[in-house]
Amino acid sequence: MEVLSQKAKCDQSDPGGHISENPRPLHLSPLTYSLDLPPTWCIHNAFHALLLTPYTENEVHGPNYTRPPAELTEQEEEEWEVEQIVGHRKRGRGHQYHVLWKGYPITEATWEPESVFEHVQETLQP
Repeated sequence: MEVLSQKAKCDQSDPGGHISENPRPLHLSPLTYSLDLPPTWCIHNAFHALLLTPYTENEVHGPNYTRPPAELTEQEEEEWEVEQIVGHRKRGRGHQYHVLWKGYPITEATWEPESVFEHVQETLQP
């Protein structure tokens, strides 16, 4: 009976049934990786390392994420806009902030030292 319910779940069409933005393979053994696949795919999620290749964008499908260009300051330095600070941590004598940049996917969020935010120091609170 459980097999039938799993089969029924696989037959459902899920318009959002796609791999997450940054699927991180789980290293099961030296030669086996487990991928985070949508439940509607109905395939085994463990793969031999020789079957996996690094992702590269191609001309047929175009770029996945269009990244907005950096703005130039008066000193001709590149500057990006912060959408949200999603976390912080103490490192050494200072703090680092997990920054989600405006127009970029969450997979492009980076850890930045507080020295990067010198001109907006009053808005940062650990």
